[in-house]
Amino acid sequence: MKFTIVFRSYESYDVSYGLVFIPCPVWIQGKREIINLNPEFPEYKIGSVKRLIKTEKIKEHLTKEIRDCTLIVYPEGNGTKNDLENLEKDLEQEGFVVKKVELCDGEGINIGVGNRMEEITDDNPSVEECKIAIKSVWDELSCEQKEILIYTYKNRGGTVKELAMHMKRDNELSFWKVYGEMARKIYNALGKNYDHREYISNLLWEFEENPGDSGIMILRPQFAKALEELNLV
Repeated sequence: MKFTIVFRSYESYDVSYGLVFIPCPVWIQGKREIINLNPEFPEYKIGSVKRLIKTEKIKEHLTKEIRDCTLIVYPEGNGTKNDLENLEKDLEQEGFVVKKVELCDGEGINIGVGNRMEEITDDNPSVEECKIAIKSVWDELSCEQKEILIYTYKNRGGTVKELAMHMKRDNELSFWKVYGEMARKIYNALGKNYDHREYISNLLWEFEENPGDSGIMILRPQFAKALEELNLV
């Protein structure tokens, strides 16, 4: 195995690092070798995350509101299951909530948070499924969350910055927190219970590239149709 860790950071920073075993564990970023952790010992040691954080001064780039990271596990490489377990434990000891993504040799990927594992194979629910999910959680959604759905339906696309301003949010990060809570409620109602940041961010919207901004959001057609048939827009 080999690993990539993506720390949740502010939008202007990419805080992601690889851990490879060649044959001893080495922190890397792209082709740059950062720390050869223990050249005489091939196994991962607790305390190696602290060394990475100190060397790369990672803390100043992390979000203060949410302290988590995504741990991507690749099947190829010289790392072992024991290395994976120690890496997870090391991240948790440094105060991170670890979201594990295991890339499989076959189709699909495994998503894990804590001891829960789910396989993602289908991210395209039907209109009827969307209707049932939205109807079941509608009364639980805040006014802001309802407004996000309605606004993106009516405007048929807008940037994150525009929507954050419309919601009178000080920054995009606080907007994403509100959106993430809403998206999880809807997909939990669909019985999928996904909790992976990259997947959550594309749950309800399709994104189009927009140079100089964070992308144009378009409400996915089945969710738009569900809102229409429920007479919510």
